[in-house]
Amino acid sequence: MSGTTNSVNAASVNTTAMPANKSKRAYPSDEVLKKLAKEMKVSVKELKGMIKMSEVPSNRKSIYGLVDNNKMDMKVFCQLNGIEYSKWRDYKAKDKEVFYILAMPDNTTAKSTTVKSDTKPAEAPKQKTKPQQNQQPEKTSNMKNPTSENRTKYGSDFTHKELAEMIYSKSKEYYGAVGKPDFDALLGQVNKKNASAVIKEYQKVAKESLIDTLASEYKSDKGKRKDAIRKVYLALAQEKGTSVSVQKGFEKELESQFNSFGTVSTTKLDETMNRMMASPEELALKMKNDIHGKWGAVGNDSFDELLLFVTPKNAQQVIKAYDDLKTGESLLKGISREVNSSKSARKSAMIHIYTMLAAQKSAPEDKKAEFEQELNKQFNSWGFVNTDKLDKIVSSIIEEQADNLTKQSTSDTQQINDIPGGNKEVILGNGKILTANSLRKDAIISAKKDEGFKDVVNPYIVRPLPNVNATGKIEAVSEVYLPTNKNGVMRGKVVIVNAGHGGYSPKNGYFDSGTVLSVSNAQGKKMPIEEWRVAGDYTKDLTEKLQAKGATVVVVSGPVSKQSGGMAADKYLENMIEGKRGSNDVRKLFKNAKKSDIAFVSIHVESVKDKPDAKACTVRANNDSGDQKLAQKIQQHVGKNIYALKPAIATNDYYVTRAMGPEIPAVLLELGNIANDKIAASLLSSNDRGKYTNAIADALEETLLKQ
Repeated sequence: MSGTTNSVNAASVNTTAMPANKSKRAYPSDEVLKKLAKEMKVSVKELKGMIKMSEVPSNRKSIYGLVDNNKMDMKVFCQLNGIEYSKWRDYKAKDKEVFYILAMPDNTTAKSTTVKSDTKPAEAPKQKTKPQQNQQPEKTSNMKNPTSENRTKYGSDFTHKELAEMIYSKSKEYYGAVGKPDFDALLGQVNKKNASAVIKEYQKVAKESLIDTLASEYKSDKGKRKDAIRKVYLALAQEKGTSVSVQKGFEKELESQFNSFGTVSTTKLDETMNRMMASPEELALKMKNDIHGKWGAVGNDSFDELLLFVTPKNAQQVIKAYDDLKTGESLLKGISREVNSSKSARKSAMIHIYTMLAAQKSAPEDKKAEFEQELNKQFNSWGFVNTDKLDKIVSSIIEEQADNLTKQSTSDTQQINDIPGGNKEVILGNGKILTANSLRKDAIISAKKDEGFKDVVNPYIVRPLPNVNATGKIEAVSEVYLPTNKNGVMRGKVVIVNAGHGGYSPKNGYFDSGTVLSVSNAQGKKMPIEEWRVAGDYTKDLTEKLQAKGATVVVVSGPVSKQSGGMAADKYLENMIEGKRGSNDVRKLFKNAKKSDIAFVSIHVESVKDKPDAKACTVRANNDSGDQKLAQKIQQHVGKNIYALKPAIATNDYYVTRAMGPEIPAVLLELGNIANDKIAASLLSSNDRGKYTNAIADALEETLLKQ
C-alpha cells in the first residue's frame, strides 16, 4: 500500500488510492459523486483524488472506528459505500473488508466541514490500552480541572455536557469499558444533582441512551453492567424523588433482561427513565396516549407506572396539562371511561390523582371524604360513571381561573396597582391620555353601580388598552394566528373569529363589556362575570383548535353598533375581507384569500335575567344557504358533544354576519344563558368549554371542506 490518511496510523490501518479493482465494493456512482462534490464545494475530479480504500482499524469495534479515525461524516461514508444510513449501527464489517474513505489534503479539509448530517462523530479517542491498576481519569485537554463551582452546581468535577462526552469517549476506548477504573470513576460522577442533564446530553452525543451503552459492553462482567445501570437509575430516582414502587418495577425489568438469552434490550428501562424526566405536559400527553390508544389502559403496567409519576410536586400541573390537550374530557373522566379496565383499577387511579393533588394543595380532610363518597356512588350505579361532581371537587382545590381572580384582590387600590403594565398609556386624537390603571379604576367604579355586581365585594375587573390608529382614533383589533400544524386538514382555510364585545366606543371611549352579572364560585362566594371575558376564553380555545387543524385564524374584536361608532359605522368587516382594513398581516392575508376558503363565527354569551331557567343557546344566521348550513353543522356537533347546550337555530340579519356577504358562511353563536346557574357552571368549566369548542371547530372544518 502506498498511501495513508492524515489521521490513521499506517501500522494499524491500510489505505490506498483507487483504482476500484483492488476492492470488490462497487465504486460510487456518478450521481453520488456529483452530489457529494456539490455539498463539499469541490470538483468531481478533486473528490475522486480524495477517495482511498481502507479496512476497519483493528483497535475499533465497527465501521464507526473507520469513520471516526478519518474525521469523516457518517452520512458521507454511507453514501460512498452504498450502506443505508439509518442502518449503519447494525452493519458488521467482514474480516479484511475494504471501504472507501476520504483522505483529504490540508487545503480541502475546511471545505469538507460544510457537509452536515444528524450524526456528530465524537472526538477521536486514543487507542485502547490496558489500564493500570487503580487508574484514575486522566486530566487531558478535553477533561477540565475540577472546580469547586462545578462540585457545588453539578455535584461533579465537570459540567453535565463534559461528563457525557467523556463517558462516551471512554466507552469507545475499551472492549468492555464497564469495570475499568477510569470509566467507572467517570460514571461515579453521575449523581442526584446532574443525573437527568447528563442522561439527556449523552443521548445527544452518542445517539443512544447511556444505559444502552452500559448494557452493550458485552466484554464487561454481567454483574458490573447491571450495577452500573442501577447506579445511574438510582441517581435519577434521587433527583426526581421517584417512588419505591417504580424502583421495584425497574429492578424487575433489569433482572429479566440480564437473565434472558441474547441481546439485553433497554427499551422498557429507557422508557421508565424518560417518564421520570418527563415534564407535566409530557406526562399528561403520555397518559392521554395510553387512554386513547389502548383498550383497558388503566391497570396496565404502562399506565400504572405513569400514575406513579403523578406526585405532590406536579399533580395540579399534570391535571391542567391534560385539560390543555383539548380532548374534551378531564383526566378523571378519561380514566373513568376505560370500561375494559376493572372498577377497582379505575377507582384506585382516580383516588391516586386526587390524593396527590390534595397533598400538593393541603386540601382539608373533609374534601377527601366528599370525593370518595361521590366516587363510590358513581361506581355503584348503573351505566357510565359521571365525573362532573368529582371534577368540580378537583377544580375547587385547584382554584380555577375565576376563583384565583377573586382571591387576588383585597382592595380597589391593590387591584389597580398590582397588575403589570398598568402605567402604559395611549394618547387619543383629542389629546386625552388613557392608561390601563385609569381604565381599570373607572371600570371598578362603574361595575359597583351595576346590578350584576351588587353582591360582589371588591370586584376584580381587568381592562385592555384600546387599539388606536395613527390618527389617535379608536378602532377594532384584528390579528392573524398562523397554523400550528401546517399539514392539517384545514390548511389553506381561513376562519374569522369575532369575540363578542370587549372593545371601546370610538365615539365616547366607553368600554363594551357585554352582559354583566355575578355568580357563586365553588366556595359559595359571589364573583363577577362579564360576557367579553367568557367569549374571549372561548375564542382563544377555538383559535388553538383551528390552528391545530391547519387553519389560519383572524381574531377580530371591537364594538359593532353604528351608534357607538363601531365596525358597522365604517364597514370595517367588509373592508377587512377585501384587504383594506386591519393590520398589515390581515390585509395581506385577505388580498390573497379566496372567499370560498373563508368562514366566520361570532361568539357571544346570552343573559336572560328574568328567565333564569332558560337555556338561551342559539346559533343565529342570515338566510343564505352557506350560513344556514354552518348553523346546522354547529347545532349537530354541539348536540353530539354536549347535549345540554345544543343550540336552536334562528334566522336573523345581524351586521357581523351580513357583512360577510353570501359567499362566506357566517353565524353568530349565543353560547347560553349565564343567568342560569347550571348553564353558567357548564360554560365556565374548562372541560365543557373544550367539548364546545371542539364541536365548533369540527363544524367549521366540515363546512369549509364541503363535507
